[in-house]
Amino acid sequence: MSNCFEDETGKSPEELTQEEFIALSDELKWLAYENVLEMFYGVSGELEEAIEGR
Repeated sequence: MSNCFEDETGKSPEELTQEEFIALSDELKWLAYENVLEMFYGVSGELEEAIEGR
């Protein structure tokens, strides 16, 4: 299994409907959470760098 949710499902986690998310296996649900967290921390890290670089 890939470590990228989109590689496994063809969609990014934020594109899923609630019904699609519920139908995922537990393994894919955790992968979705991990990918969303990585995205959040990547964005927040970029913002922090931009603020510090001012």
